[in-house]
Amino acid sequence: MKGFTKGMLLAALTVLALPFAARAEDRKASDTEPTTDQEFLAKAIDINSGEVKMAEKALKESENKAVRAFAQEMIDGHTKLRNDFMRLAKSKRVAVVEGLGATAREQMTNLGKLRGRDFDREYISYQIADHEKALKLFKTWSKKATDSELRELSSKEATKVEEHLRLAKDVQAKLKGR
Repeated sequence: MKGFTKGMLLAALTVLALPFAARAEDRKASDTEPTTDQEFLAKAIDINSGEVKMAEKALKESENKAVRAFAQEMIDGHTKLRNDFMRLAKSKRVAVVEGLGATAREQMTNLGKLRGRDFDREYISYQIADHEKALKLFKTWSKKATDSELRELSSKEATKVEEHLRLAKDVQAKLKGR
């Protein structure tokens, strides 16, 4: 009976610990810098997925023409880049779980509380900060990745992210003028 009780207790504790382990892993994946090509590939997909989701929200919420045009550019550009990274992951047999990382979920929650100009300003502020971080990451991995295809794709992404950053700053300047 004691062995059965210990086994049941161990199983119960394992089941209870799983959600916490998953949350800790989620924080790790989205909040830490990747150290391997596989981790970077997963992070690149996460970044692009987050950009698409936030842009879709901006298209629904914003009434500002410049913000909506920027959001559509984010959807078009980051969908293509996400798909490019997904194809590479598939060809390299790297399993990647799609979904929003902790940072993107938090940003989406915060944006959900805002309307009008406040929404537009916060969305663009997030875009600038996110693109600055992403630019640094992609430039690093365009040199650091051991896989030549991943280095090439990272370089391509860095160029696109740099363009997006410039666009976001242009929209921010327009919003300040309102």
